[in-house]
Amino acid sequence: MRADFEQPGDEDVFRKVAGDLKGSGLTVPDSEIYSKMDELASIAREQIRAGE
Repeated sequence: MRADFEQPGDEDVFRKVAGDLKGSGLTVPDSEIYSKMDELASIAREQIRAGE
């Protein structure tokens, strides 16, 4: 959450997630991270609209 306030947009969040994954020894393609971020953002928007 804190990473999202460092810079406008999603790049700071991407860097945080990618860094955490790399630090855990996992290799995940950037495209997969961006895809998951898009998926989760869509779910979050739906939940906000639904009042969840």
